[in-house]
Amino acid sequence: MRNIILFLLLFASQISISQNSFSAEFDIPNEIIQGEYADVVLTISKPKGALNFTVFKQKLPIGFFIKMIDSFGASYTFENNILKLTWLRSPKESKFSVKYQISSMVGVTGNFKISGNLNYMVGSKQATFKLTPKIIRIYRNTSSLNDKRKNNLSFYNSKLKGAYCKRKITFNELNNFYMVDLILKTEKEGSYSLSEKIPKNFEFSEDNSKGAVINKKSDIIQYVFYNLPSNKTIKISYKLSSKTKTLTNPEIKGKLSFLKNGKILNSTIFQE
Repeated sequence: MRNIILFLLLFASQISISQNSFSAEFDIPNEIIQGEYADVVLTISKPKGALNFTVFKQKLPIGFFIKMIDSFGASYTFENNILKLTWLRSPKESKFSVKYQISSMVGVTGNFKISGNLNYMVGSKQATFKLTPKIIRIYRNTSSLNDKRKNNLSFYNSKLKGAYCKRKITFNELNNFYMVDLILKTEKEGSYSLSEKIPKNFEFSEDNSKGAVINKKSDIIQYVFYNLPSNKTIKISYKLSSKTKTLTNPEIKGKLSFLKNGKILNSTIFQE
């Protein structure tokens, strides 16, 4: 009897050890052109036949989007810039790969750290494997002859229909600042971004973002809304204060962006 119990304990121990050897890595380009999609491959390794409950989470920087290509049977969500893949029972293969693409809004540039966590159940306990972080660089395509137009926020893609944004500027004489209102009207459900290029002689300050995620990069301010419903009207407000004693009306260039079917469509923010 004692030998049987010892055998069962050793057998259970071996199962626990084998099921605790999950690992993962992802392949991602070192450099990505802003506004374009790049392929990402997530490879998960595990003992063959292990069917543990498994979850992969990866947080992307503000202004990034996901386009799923092959989830390898996982259910997935992308909310608040977090990609979540869930397998109620992990695939039986000892190694399998998930394929997806990432892209950034136009105007998002610089170096970003990308990582992720693989969580899985071992018996009644949860184990975590942390992926090795990688640095990616988002840059403008300076080799293009049309780069100047691409980087200019007044350039727009006329294919964007069913969404409209206008800008209204008023001067507050009492407190000596300009109030800028952005009014967004949508007919389509989806993710939207409002990017404003602030004049260098003005200082930006938040007023009412209406729940948008705000991304500040140099003189560009970006408001991002994820999964807005259709037939929605939103009014965003911010303040501009002059850095000089001479008051001049701020000249602002802005762009409305809409993500649809993995493509980013753009339109100018029109001023009243």
